[in-house]
Amino acid sequence: GKDLVKTLLENYGYTVIDLGVGVKPEDFIKAAAAKKTAAVGMSALLVQTSAHMNTVARLMKKAGLRIPILAGGAPVNLKLAAAVAADGAPEGEKIKKDVFYCPSAMDAVNVLNSLSSENREEVIENNARKLLEALPAEKLPQREKPRRKISLENYSPPKTLFAPKRFDVAQ
Repeated sequence: GKDLVKTLLENYGYTVIDLGVGVKPEDFIKAAAAKKTAAVGMSALLVQTSAHMNTVARLMKKAGLRIPILAGGAPVNLKLAAAVAADGAPEGEKIKKDVFYCPSAMDAVNVLNSLSSENREEVIENNARKLLEALPAEKLPQREKPRRKISLENYSPPKTLFAPKRFDVAQ
């Protein structure tokens, strides 16, 4: 997976900083900030590790890193990429528009090539439309409902309709 992406990107002239496997989300942020990267690529082999992509997106937002995320790997799909985009959304926006779902290594190359083109903004907007269509409803911003005040002042617990029986097991 990630090694194939690395090889292809390098063959197309990109410099890849390979952080390895089992990377802590904070390490992505440190490396991206220190190296001034053009994008952050993440791959997951298991569903459990794909959740780290959401964490990285939130940390990028907190750190003010506004660079694209490329998400791929076996458990990753457009819906998961949309959830990552929602978690990394800048203030006042529904999603981070530049989270790209890359189902194959060549897709990662194509995304970076298109982001380097003069059509960059159009590519990002088209991607944002796909992400919004795939975004799970629970990730969409919800209006805050006014909370009702509940008083327990006159509350009395319900009376039981039966009483437990006692059994004597000693003979």
